[in-house]
Parts: sequence; structure tokens; C-alpha cells
Amino acid sequence: MERRKFIKCSGTLCGGLAVMSFLGASLLESCATPLQVLKTTQKDNKVAIPLNSFDNNAFKLLRVKDYTFDIAVQKLQNQTFRVLLMMCPHANQPITKSGSQYICPTHGSRFDEEGTVTKGPSPRSLTQLKYEISADQIIIHL
Repeated sequence: MERRKFIKCSGTLCGGLAVMSFLGASLLESCATPLQVLKTTQKDNKVAIPLNSFDNNAFKLLRVKDYTFDIAVQKLQNQTFRVLLMMCPHANQPITKSGSQYICPTHGSRFDEEGTVTKGPSPRSLTQLKYEISADQIIIHL
């Protein structure tokens, strides 16, 4: 194959691959389920959330004003809750939720949906916050 034809063919191939990767990334991004973030405030080191906010989605991410880390709240099938502080115990860095696990982007620690370490360097599981059910609300103790 002569040089000019090779360069033209290679350029077309690269352009096609770029378009395909862009469309593939867009498609995958559109399939992701966005996290439902509830912005709230605290009072007396507690946060109150209506129980009916879990009717359509069993997972909420709480963003509490003037609180350093987000809080993951998951309603379980037995009508109890799992409340996790979104802070990696290894270096006190924020973590993110990815599918059914939590990941620390700083050093790569991974935790399962219960907050248990599945990959270090974190030496321990995520902190579980105490909560109580009062009338039609879940009260989370910060």
C-alpha cells in the first residue's frame, strides 16, 4: 500500500473509532442510575428524613449543610436502615458510590454495600451511624 493511501485509511479509521468511543461512552452514561441526593440541615447533631422519601428508591445520599462528609442511607428489606458515613477510614477522605460498592478515589480502598472493606489499604470498615425511627421519620445521629 502506498504511503498516501495508508495515511488516508488510518485517519478514517481513527476518526471512526473516536466517534464510536464517544457514542459508547454516552450510551453507558445514559444507562447509569443517578443517585438521589437529599440536601438537608442538622439540628442538635441530628438529621430527620421523612420515611416516605424511600417509597420509590431505597437508597439516598444525604448532603448535610456544614457537615464534612455525605451520608449513605439505604432502606433494607426488613424495614431497617443502613446508614454509612461516606469517609474512608484510611485517610479520612470522601468516598463515592459505584454500583453496589463504595470506592475511595484517593488510595483505592473498596467497600461492599454493607461498608465492609473488600480491598485495602483501609484497615477497617466504614463508620455506621446510629439512627432511630420516630413517627414518620428516620432520625440520624451525627
